[in-house]
Amino acid sequence: MNGRGYLLDTCMLGYLAEVRRGAASPEGKAVEERIRKIPKALLFICPMIVGEMEYGLQVAPDPDRDKQEKARKITSEFECLPIDEDIAKDHYGRLRAAIFERVAPRGKRDKKLVPKRVDELVDPTTSKELGIQENDLWIASVAISHNMILVTNDTMNVIRTHAGVPLQIENWCKP
Repeated sequence: MNGRGYLLDTCMLGYLAEVRRGAASPEGKAVEERIRKIPKALLFICPMIVGEMEYGLQVAPDPDRDKQEKARKITSEFECLPIDEDIAKDHYGRLRAAIFERVAPRGKRDKKLVPKRVDELVDPTTSKELGIQENDLWIASVAISHNMILVTNDTMNVIRTHAGVPLQIENWCKP
């Protein structure tokens, strides 16, 4: 076990919720087993994860209030690390810029900006063009800023291949 701590991605909480409602997938059982073996003081989430969970519950096609409350309770079991100005500047901004420089369409990278206002500096490159979702960039930024291991079922290949940042990932879905 690593003493640095673990940032659990949304999919890990989804697997945990699945097990708690009685489902028996091998992935869910493997995640529950790992979480049970690690002290709670080393397991964390961040606001993006809470938001993704809540979004999923809000748009569920057949909401079951009891199951939804159980899922919400899971997020309260872990300390939620804040996202602050330092994470935004020192990690998210630099991480997205590094990916932009290597992955964005050449026309967008080569375009010289002649801004008239600050809001014109906003990058018009979509997360689809960069090959990674915005929330994943924020979650990875939190993990990097706290020197944590990101626990996810996502390979985060774009970050690991193009960003040049130290992001350690573990996948607890494998039994």
